[in-house]
Parts: sequence; C-alpha cells; structure tokens
Amino acid sequence: MNKKAKYIGFIGILISAFLGVIDSTIVNIALPDITNYFNVSLKDTSWISTIYALALAVFMITASKIADQFGRKKLMIIGLIIFGVSSALCGFSSSLLFLIVMRFIQGIGGAIITPIVLPMGIEIFGKEKMQIVVGASGAVVGLAAASGPPVGGILIKYINWQSVFFVNVPLTIISLVMILLFVEESYDNTVSKSIDWLGMITLTISLFCLTFALLKGKDYGWTSTTIIVLFTTFVVSLIAFIIIELKLSEPMVELKLFKEPTFTASNICYLITGFGLMCPLLILNYYLQNVLNYDTLEAAFIMMTVSLTAMVATPTGSILSKKIGTRIVNFIGILMLGIGTFRLSYLSVNTTKGTMIFDLIICGIGLGFSVQALSSSVKYIPKEKSGMGSGIINAARQIGSCIGIAILVSMLNGNVSSAKDDIKKDAISYINNKHEIIYPVRKKLVKIINDEFNDSDSNSKSNMSQASIQKSIQSTILKNSDLFSKDATFVNNDTLKKLYDATSKLRDANGKIYNGEENLNNGISSLKGGMDSIYSGGNSLNSGIGTFNTGINKVAEGSQKLKDASDNLPNLVNGISELDAGAKKLLMQFSPGNGSVTLYDGASGINNGAQKLSSGVNSYVTAVNNMMYLMIKNNPDSNKMLEIYENNLNTAKAQNDNSKIAMLSSLVTVYSAALDPKVTNESDFENKLNSMGTQNIVASGTAVKSGASGVAVASSKVLSQFQDGGNFKSGVIQISSGLDKVSAGSQGLLKLQTGIGNMNDVVSKLKNGSSKLYDGSNKVTAGMKVAKDGTEKLKDGSDKLVDASLKVKDGTQKIVESEGMAGQKGALQEVLNKVKDDKNEKISEAFNKTFSFASIIIMLSSVLGLLTDKKVNNKNDIKSNDNLSQKVI
Repeated sequence: MNKKAKYIGFIGILISAFLGVIDSTIVNIALPDITNYFNVSLKDTSWISTIYALALAVFMITASKIADQFGRKKLMIIGLIIFGVSSALCGFSSSLLFLIVMRFIQGIGGAIITPIVLPMGIEIFGKEKMQIVVGASGAVVGLAAASGPPVGGILIKYINWQSVFFVNVPLTIISLVMILLFVEESYDNTVSKSIDWLGMITLTISLFCLTFALLKGKDYGWTSTTIIVLFTTFVVSLIAFIIIELKLSEPMVELKLFKEPTFTASNICYLITGFGLMCPLLILNYYLQNVLNYDTLEAAFIMMTVSLTAMVATPTGSILSKKIGTRIVNFIGILMLGIGTFRLSYLSVNTTKGTMIFDLIICGIGLGFSVQALSSSVKYIPKEKSGMGSGIINAARQIGSCIGIAILVSMLNGNVSSAKDDIKKDAISYINNKHEIIYPVRKKLVKIINDEFNDSDSNSKSNMSQASIQKSIQSTILKNSDLFSKDATFVNNDTLKKLYDATSKLRDANGKIYNGEENLNNGISSLKGGMDSIYSGGNSLNSGIGTFNTGINKVAEGSQKLKDASDNLPNLVNGISELDAGAKKLLMQFSPGNGSVTLYDGASGINNGAQKLSSGVNSYVTAVNNMMYLMIKNNPDSNKMLEIYENNLNTAKAQNDNSKIAMLSSLVTVYSAALDPKVTNESDFENKLNSMGTQNIVASGTAVKSGASGVAVASSKVLSQFQDGGNFKSGVIQISSGLDKVSAGSQGLLKLQTGIGNMNDVVSKLKNGSSKLYDGSNKVTAGMKVAKDGTEKLKDGSDKLVDASLKVKDGTQKIVESEGMAGQKGALQEVLNKVKDDKNEKISEAFNKTFSFASIIIMLSSVLGLLTDKKVNNKNDIKSNDNLSQKVI
C-alpha cells in the first residue's frame, strides 16, 4: 500500500477516534433540553450519559480481544455501523427509554472503536512510528473533547437536541468508506480463534458491577443494599475471572502481560489520568455553573482550554519522549496535572477567567504528556498484543474516570453539605443580631435561609437570587411600614438619615398646622352659624320695622282724621280713645316682648349678632394673616416656591390663561410681601399687603373687617333708638303721654285741638323717621346677606384648606415611611451581601478541599510515571525492544 493510501486510511481511523470521544461530551450539554422534551426529571435523563460510559468501560477489553482474534478492520467496520445507526436512532427517539437503549448500543459501538485505533495505527506505520500514532490520535481525542460542549451548544441553540446525534452520521459514513478502501486487515496471529466465554462473561459482569456501582453510588446511597451487592458481585466475578484466565491455555486476557512492569505502571498511570481529569472537566464545571452562575456554553468554552492544550501537548510529548524518554514525560505529565489541580484549590468567586484558563492550560499540558502512557503500555509487549493492551489501558482510563466521579463527587457533596450547614448557622446568627432590621423582616429572612439551606440536595447552586429574596420580603416590609416612621435606622447613609430627620420634623410641623387649621375651621363654622342667626334676626327685624312703618302710617292717617274730626267732639273723643290705644300698643314695641316678637327684640338681636360678627371676623382675619406669614416665613423652600409661582404666572400671561393669572398673581403678591426683608412680623405683613392693593387675601380680609365693624356700629345706633333716651323711643313715649293727657283733658277742646295739631306734627315726623328706618333696615338686611354669603365662601375655603393640609400631612407621613423603608433596604442589602460573601467563601472552600485531595493523589502517583519505560543507552536498544517483548511473553 502506497504512502498516500496509508495516510487516508489513518485519517479514517482518526475520525472514528474523534467520534468515540466527542459523544462523551457533546450529549451532556443537551440533557436539559431532552429533559424538557420528554417532560421527565434530570435524574432520569442522566442515564443517557451514564449508560454510554458504562458500555465503554464494560466492552472495551472484550472488543479488543475479538478484534485481535477475528480482524481489527472487520470489527472497526462493525463498530462504526453500530455507532452510526444507533446515533441516527437516538435522534429519532420518541421516548426516553428508547433513547437510553439506543445510547447503550451506541456505547457498545464506541467501546469497539476506541481501543482499536492505536493497534490499527501501529499496524499501518509500524511500531517505530508509534509515538507519531499516539501524538496524532491524542491530538484528535483532545480536539473531540474540546469541541463537544461548544459544538453541542451551537447545534442546540440553532437547530435542536436531536442534531447532536445526527451530526455523527455523515462523519461515520466518511470514516467507514476510508477504512474500507484504504486500511488493510490485521490480526494477532499468536492467539487462538476460540472464544473464552467464561472469561468474557465474568469480566463483563465484573466491569459492569464496578462501573455501575461507582456511577450510581451517590444516587442509591453507598451503604444501600444495591450498591453493596454490586461491589460484592464485582469482587467475586473478578476473582472468578482471574482464576479462569490463569487456568486456560488460550485466555481472553493474557494476564502475563501484567508481568511487564512498564505495562502495569502505564495502566495505573492512565487510570490516575482518568481520575484526575474529573477535576477540570467535571468538578470545575460544577463550580463554574453552580457557584459562578456561568451558563453551560460559557463554562464549556473555559473548560475546552484543557482539551485544546492537550491537542498541542500530546504531539509535543511524543517528540519529547524520543529525546528524554517516555518515563520522564509521563512523570512530568501526571505531576503537571496534579499541579494544575492543586492550583484550582485556590479558586474563589474573585478568581479571574485568565487565572482559571492558566490553571487549565497546566492541566492540559499534563494530560497531553500523560497520554504517552498509551505508547509506553504497548512499547514492551509484542506488536500483535497491542490491540489487547490498548483495550486494557483504555478501559483503565474509563474506570479511573468512574472512580473519580464516585470519590470526588461524593467528597464534594459532603463538603458542600457541611458548608451549607455552617452558612445557615452563621447567616441566622448574623440576621438575628442585625437589630437595625425590624423583627418581622428578620423573621422572614430566617425562614428564607432555612428553606434555602434545609434542602436535602447538597447542590451548591443557590435557588434564590438577591433580587428574588428582596421581592419575597417586600410584602412583609409594606405590611409593617408604620414601624419605619417611628425609629428608622440607616446603614452608612448619613444623607438619607438627615433627609429622614428633616422630613419627620416637617411631618410634625404639618401635623400642628393641620390641627390649627382644624380649630380655625371650627371657629369659622361657629362664625357661619352666628352669621346665619344674625341674618335670620335681621330678616325678622326688617319684617317688624315694615309692620311698624305700616302702623305709623295708619297712626298718621288716624291722627289726620282725628284732626279733621276735632270739630266734632264725639268723633274727636272716640278718635282720641283709638289713638291712645294705638299709642300704647306702639309703645309696647320698645320693650322686650313676652311671648311675641317686638321691635326691641329684633333690634337687640341684630346688635348682638353684629358685635359677634365684627369680633369673629377680626379674629379670623388676624389668624389667617398670621398663619400665612408663618407658613411662608418658616418654609426653607419659600424663595423657590416664589420663583416657581412667578414663572408659572409669566407662562399663564403668555398663554392668556385668565383663570390661572388671578390665582398666581395673588400667590406672588402674598409670597413677595412675606419675603420682603423689611417685613419682620405679622403686622408688617398685613400692612405691606394692604399697601399693595386689594387683589390679595389680606386686603380682602381687611375690607371684610371694615364692613363688619360698620355693621356693628350701625346696629348699635339702631338699637339706641329703641332704648331709653333714644329719640325714636322718646318720641313714641311723648306721643303716648300726649295722648293720655289728651284723653284726660278731652274736656278742653281747644287744648285738645291744639294737642291734636301738635300730635299730628309729631306723627308726621315719626312717619318720616319710620320710612328712613325702614329703608336703613332694608340696607342692613342686604349687607347681612352679603356677609352671610361671604362667611359661606369663607367656610368652603377653610374646608378646602383643611383638606389640603390633611393631604400634605398624609403625604409627608408617606415620605417619612418611604425614607424609613429605604434605610431598611440598605440594612437588608448589607445582610444579603454578607450572607452571599459567606456562602461564596464556604462553598468555594468545599470545592477547594476536593481539588486539594485530588491533587495530592495525582502528584503522589506521578512517581509511577518513572516506571512506565525502561532506561536505554542508545537507539539500538530501542529498536531491540520488540524482540525483548517477545521473551517477556
């Protein structure tokens, strides 16, 4: 076969090696999507990965033996067909059970492919080119391991989870065609064609029980009956296998191979390599996703550093092996893998990606160098036995990985569980001692911590973020918001504390203002009631004066008639009698009524109401002026408010908004007067506003005071006319007295006639006075109507002022509560940060302990690398190794 055909055939073999490895990593990233697709638990879908690893470990040695016996090319073709068909069927799976079964069959195909790669490569190029074969296959394996997670992630993101299985099919076909056309058949001509069925069965049972127990010990429990039975069966079947193999002349596994120290040491070293790889590829993956919360694809790109480095380190190690010997390269490789793992034991949440990648590069170099154990394992055994040797060492690595999963994951779970207990204990203690946080919130936090860390699963991933925790206790904070207005605390936020204190004082001041305005409103209500009474009395007085005026008119008419009839004595005497009776009734209107309302009662009621009105208006106007002055003067933001009102006034004027211009002009006038440097007290404030015109509330109040005072003076004058000494009452008394005398001296007709004439003059004057009095009473009634309407508007404005003040009071209360809540959230954030930092530190420490343990095991085992090769003096000794291996067997 020409050189070109050999290279094409070797490329086909490398593609098969790529397929066997990539499916160990590409499928894991698809498990969450498969879980959702079949609507099952992640524990169920984990069998998809477990069953593949189980098949690889169990059938590798058996496949190697059968390949040596019946032809490696034939078995490689069978393995590729099994692998390709089962891959396609995995993609077409309609149930999880069918997918797991197909995955197991795919694992059998992988178990056939993987161990045959090395002996077929050696058969193509010869044992003298073994380092080249190992370097090339190691680089391809590294590429497969590195590309699995990111390629799987991209396929799932842009196609679906089935594509991670379908991608194997075209590669399988290409590899199959290349091997069929360009690879020659090879055998181990030293072995019999007979099959060691007992050995195969006992070895299969032994490997199955060991691998299954290691992979599922955590799920079933290491002390469970199932796991104990599996380990027991493993020991019994392994002993039976060894006994059978020692007695048979043509055993399945030639145990004499282990007499070669380099073969045994290489297998142990490769087992340690499989064990150690679980740190950067599995344990670190947990740390990246569960502690640092990286997504799967991001974590995959970081971890692929190991495989990419191994791609370069593997051929480099092969070159170094030719110069310094495989034993030194294997020793350095395992030691560097241990060093890289040890460096991972210093991880924390603050570790940079660059540092992690550097550590993984060290691990990758160690992996690439330690892969040389593949070549050292078959270096001193016959070429024909390289297939069996490759199967055993690949199985050793697979078993080492299973041991790593079992020991390291169990140890990590124990460390994480212990760390979670410490985190919970410290967090609860810290929360209970954080008295800045109100008790209901502390109680809720403790419950959340208990729920978070009482989970029996030792998974290090937190179920709740800080945002979700804050959201879960938001209702507790709102239900207890009243506690924040009494004695709120603030952590490292003096500005918020000062704002809280200032707002609390403003709230208290608004409370006092509200109470004052309520008292003032009550006074205005009383004033309105008095004004209503005055108005009612005024109407009664006006009605009485009207009646009185009518009576006077009648008296005048009677007086005139009496005068006209004075010539007729009988008629005159009768008229005098009637006139005297009318005068007596009229005189009764100038005294308090007894069961009936008199003119005196109406005038007295008007006077009392007018006096109260004047006093109440004076008090109210003074109180309003003082309150407005103090509110503006004591408000630190008054200048800003004046500036805002002036700007709004200018805007209203520009927009010709007359409804706003009047209101804003009044506000600007009031604020300008209060903020005038020359105004130092309430009196100055009132005088200033009075001097600025009538278009403001203070000038209007002054006008109301003046009007009320005028009403009081007028009512006093009206009342004086009805009191003793009043001209009006005096006149009526005189009339009554005159009529008495007329009546008594009716015999003196001349005097009577004269008296009647005088009386008629007085009555005429009284009539004129009564008319004027009636006109004045109408005007007083109209004025009282205006005053009544004014007090109603005043009451309405006062009600609105009290309502606005209540809203301001409630608003400042809510602001105080909100500021208190803000302080509470600050203290809460400090607690959450403390718990988060403590969690990160302790969980990282749990991972670090696991990395430290693994690194010690790996570095202590590195000395075995020195036993994987023999010291040689020259190249001729190396060439004679093949003959030497024949003697060993």
